[in-house]
Amino acid sequence: MTVVPATTPLVSPHLTPGLRWRSIAAWMVVIFLLCAGAIRAAPASTQIALWWPAAGVSVALLVLTRPLRWQLLAPALVIVTALGNLAGGRPPLVSVLFGTANAAEAVVIAAVLTGGGRGAARLETLGDVRRLVIATATGAGILGLLGGAVVRFVSDGSYWATFRSAGASHAASDLVIVPLIMLATSRGRDEPPGHVWRAPGTGAPEAAAQLIATALVLVVVFLPEPSWPTSSLTYAVFVWAGLRLTALGALTEVLAAAVFGATCSVYGRGPFGDIVDSSTGAAVGAMLEAYIATLALVTLTLAISARQRRGALTAATQERDLITSLVDTTRALLLVLDADLRVVNINGAARRASGREVHEVLGRPPWETVLRPEDEGRVRELVAPGVHGEVELPWSTGPSSRRTVAWTAARLSGDDRAILMTGIDVTGHRDSERLLRTVLDANSSTAILGLSRDGRIVFANRGAQRMLDRSDAELTDGLRLIDLHDPKQLRARAGELGTGDRFAALVASVDNTAVPGPQEWTWLHRDGTAVSVLLTLSRTTEDGSGVTYVCFAEDAGERRRTEQALADALVHERAAVEHLHEVDRLKSTFVASVSHELRTPLTSMLGFIHLLGSPRGDPLTPHQRHLLSRVDRNGRRLLTMVEDLLVLSRIEAGPMLVEGAPVDLRDAVAGALQLAEETMEDRDLRLVVRDEGPCVTWGEATQLERVLVNLVSNAVKFTPDGGEIRVECAVEDGSCVLRVSDTGVGIPPTAVEHVFDAFYRAPDASAALVPGTGLGLAIVARVVEAHRGTVTCRSSVGLGTTFEIRLPLADDGAGDQ
Repeated sequence: MTVVPATTPLVSPHLTPGLRWRSIAAWMVVIFLLCAGAIRAAPASTQIALWWPAAGVSVALLVLTRPLRWQLLAPALVIVTALGNLAGGRPPLVSVLFGTANAAEAVVIAAVLTGGGRGAARLETLGDVRRLVIATATGAGILGLLGGAVVRFVSDGSYWATFRSAGASHAASDLVIVPLIMLATSRGRDEPPGHVWRAPGTGAPEAAAQLIATALVLVVVFLPEPSWPTSSLTYAVFVWAGLRLTALGALTEVLAAAVFGATCSVYGRGPFGDIVDSSTGAAVGAMLEAYIATLALVTLTLAISARQRRGALTAATQERDLITSLVDTTRALLLVLDADLRVVNINGAARRASGREVHEVLGRPPWETVLRPEDEGRVRELVAPGVHGEVELPWSTGPSSRRTVAWTAARLSGDDRAILMTGIDVTGHRDSERLLRTVLDANSSTAILGLSRDGRIVFANRGAQRMLDRSDAELTDGLRLIDLHDPKQLRARAGELGTGDRFAALVASVDNTAVPGPQEWTWLHRDGTAVSVLLTLSRTTEDGSGVTYVCFAEDAGERRRTEQALADALVHERAAVEHLHEVDRLKSTFVASVSHELRTPLTSMLGFIHLLGSPRGDPLTPHQRHLLSRVDRNGRRLLTMVEDLLVLSRIEAGPMLVEGAPVDLRDAVAGALQLAEETMEDRDLRLVVRDEGPCVTWGEATQLERVLVNLVSNAVKFTPDGGEIRVECAVEDGSCVLRVSDTGVGIPPTAVEHVFDAFYRAPDASAALVPGTGLGLAIVARVVEAHRGTVTCRSSVGLGTTFEIRLPLADDGAGDQ
């Protein structure tokens, strides 16, 4: 449904935009044709036309034209109307005089409708309809007087018969055509889109039914031969039109009824067909015209009344919706109670806060729904007539949750039986007050004082009471902040500032500095003992609490002692850190020295073991050769451990330097696999090596071989027999990529992030007694980092582990390292 506000006029107040001269000429042609046609259609028994539509068109022309042009249009109307009368067969003198009368009528009616040309013609209210009736009666009366005089003195006809017939004919025309044209020319502004014919709220089937009923009634009333009056039958369908169609649609039907009725009457049909009788023609003609005028007035009045009613209803609905929207969007809790204190409405905020819907609280007292039963007495006291106050009550928000709401009550204006309870949730404010009180009452060493504008102490926390050795009552009983200070110090500071007001000297740092810092002052205990304090003053906003300044004070001596203790502790901490660094350095030096000293004899031992097993030595028994191989294998393990310790020591001693040279990782893989063959001799493992062509990076071949040896050895240790170890070398995404994968036992997720830490061993490796020092992967990570690469580990327990190394290609500028 399209809503039309009540203030939207049926005819815009700016209806008179001024027609162009070409349009005015077209209107003049229409007026000429209507004049000639109306006279020629008049019955032979009377020279007065049954209906004079040219009158209404002439008035509408003036209404739609600027008043400044009326002085030109009025003579033009005289000429055009005279020519129309002349073309209809009237004598020249009669035609000119009738043309003058027609123009006078049009000017009078237009002047009344536009307020003498000072405004625009309106058709918004019943008052505007009344103005239209007055203007029509005045204009038609003038036309009747002038027309009667013309007939009486020029053609020797009946003055009063002409007065009645001409006046009624013109009045009927004005009442139908003038408002119809006014409505039609304002259609773009006055009716909502889609409602040219039917009013808002009227469906298309109803409008079609009304139109069909009107046509049938007009046929039934006006087509038969005259018998008994049946014109009253038409009023029912036109009342229907006025109530359910737009004013434009209803008046269009009236125009159709007027044309159809007049035409049928001319041919002796319908209730007014007796007009052909020369003895009664004038009277019956007046009856037809009165019928048309009455039909127009009834229909127009009903249409405007219905429109105003719809507009008023729409405005009331919009106002109600606006008020409901405002009420529902406000944060205040609203309850509307009747005289028996039962809830008749509750707003959205109250519904959301209570978790209850409207039907759960309607018709019940608030203390049975959202308030506590024990609060009934306080609610009755709050809403009692003449009581103006506030009461705080718990508000139920659920079985185990309540909030504090401050309530006020007022009688609604115009209905003393309705009571509005307004609640503001003050839970946060009360919580803040309790928190502030908790801070003030806390066992703090900081003194906090609230001061009034003149420096009187409003509140004091326990820290202030303890620091000054005074009770809260003593501090807040008219005592001023300056009463706590050393008088000599205050006078000296006031003298420096050039003021005699000691309190002004205290607050100068607040009033004259954007961000005041702490200042050292001397306070006096009750017994006169001096205490040095660091004082900070802050200015508060004016909130009606009486507190203008807040003072924070700390014992300066205690603070200095605390700062000195912290400084001493920091010195000790630095010394301890330096000692730990020295211990760590000595440890690294010791490990490097021991490793170096171990490597020389180990190398010698392994050399002699090699000689013993060579053909140049004495022949060995199988048992001796087995023992010698075990000694050799364990010696090499010890030598590898020593080498790892030496490498780690060099790395920890400082940044690892890499002697850059192009290295094809395929060569590094081949060398590493040769060194790892010995560890795989007695194992049932499948080794898969895949490369996709040259993969050249920049670095040291021996270091990269060590990385691969450590990764392959690690895979061999943790892969059960029957498993697979895969080594891949390829160029991917502009990097050299090495992957060493196994189908071994895997690494728990919690241990993956620590596998590159020095000396770290996964819990399952230690539990399974797998040999190792926890240095291999740490060395891998540091060597790869020195080559500007990255190493990552992905593992799943029971499925295996994959180590992936990415190194820059040799042509990516890696040689700059």
